[in-house]
Amino acid sequence: MKKLLSFWTILLLNITILQSQSIVISGRVLDKATNEALPFATVGFPNSALGTITNGDGDFELPIPEAFKNSSIRVSYLGYESTSVDPSKFDSNMLIVLSPSTIQLAELVIRPLEPEDYIKRAVKKFPENYTTEPFNSTAYYREKFTENGNFLGMTEGYFKSYTSNYQDSVSNQYQLLLLRKAKNISELEFMKDKRDKKAEKKAEKAAKKGEVVSDSLENDLDAGMIVANFGGPDQVLEADVLRDLDDFLDSTLFKKYRYKFENDIQYDGRNLMVISFKSKGTYDNLKQEGKIYIDQSSDAIIAIDFDGDIVIPLVLKPILFAFGFSFNDMYLTKKLRYQQINDKWYPNTVQWDFQIGIKKRYLFKSNDKSLFAGEQIYNIDYINDIDPEEIPANLRFDGDEEIETQVHTPEGLKWSSVNALKIEAIKN
Repeated sequence: MKKLLSFWTILLLNITILQSQSIVISGRVLDKATNEALPFATVGFPNSALGTITNGDGDFELPIPEAFKNSSIRVSYLGYESTSVDPSKFDSNMLIVLSPSTIQLAELVIRPLEPEDYIKRAVKKFPENYTTEPFNSTAYYREKFTENGNFLGMTEGYFKSYTSNYQDSVSNQYQLLLLRKAKNISELEFMKDKRDKKAEKKAEKAAKKGEVVSDSLENDLDAGMIVANFGGPDQVLEADVLRDLDDFLDSTLFKKYRYKFENDIQYDGRNLMVISFKSKGTYDNLKQEGKIYIDQSSDAIIAIDFDGDIVIPLVLKPILFAFGFSFNDMYLTKKLRYQQINDKWYPNTVQWDFQIGIKKRYLFKSNDKSLFAGEQIYNIDYINDIDPEEIPANLRFDGDEEIETQVHTPEGLKWSSVNALKIEAIKN
């Protein structure tokens, strides 16, 4: 295709459009039956990547560019009837309710194939259903960590990416355009007494040498250690079913899982076949289960929900017990969503969460116990397939390097130009 505009020209044009927006709409998306919030619902313009998602409280905020001021927005959530909101109803405090939509399979309907056969067919049709051409995109990234419900840390980023043909061996490339971190990090509670005693001894030694040790630095380092061990965008950046086929989609590994049909559902006017899977045992230290959502008209996999209970290897249990540690309530979840633009499917949203409970036993005092949780979101808000550009080698993001040292911001790009996820109310 003849080159029309460079990616940066198009991006800056979009920024100009956003900055000249007439309104910013906001609101909350709820389940009509239960009145509960629907987290990570899609809010945007049809046949366009321009949009956002609701946060964990079901709240959203979306700038409406001048060029879209007369266009309806579409609100969608898997398993619910989508709805459109007319621009005449745009407001800064909208309440949008979605109704559950489940198609009950008739008792006499018998599918001609086994669940595994439909998965094979969906994988075989990857070249037909998903774009096979390279493209550029931009996406909002957020990771958040809590301990016992208290805020430990949060990082937000904005990435540009170059996604190559998934059939090629060329890896996807990323550039970190913007970065910001929350400053009000809470002190880590787990094993606080032990850390405080360690800090006191360190302060005493420093005092003898005429040096000063900052207690706040000690606490920040401890909280930062949790974030460093579980954080980083690699999990969501590389979560693409096309380039890295999950085991439960790999026909050579079907024997490790059980598959069955669930009730069909509707999503954005499409009838979806729902196939659930569950590992027959522990696989990769996980007891896995989830659902695969396949568009019946095209056989495209448009969503995947994955849950895994984390299982500690048997060889580690006696070692942990000897040191007084035990783990519980350990699991991780992953959600993938794809979006259709001009009859082809592109990545849309990746969500990855984990939870780990840790206990430290003591003989003569109360045990230490904490529940750690983490959440990562990657939401694509712009796609350009007009002669896409690779990321220059000196600007490419490397997950093994410090994230703060890898910010390369083009002139004119600011956080006010980004469809960032609205921040939830944080407990402290």
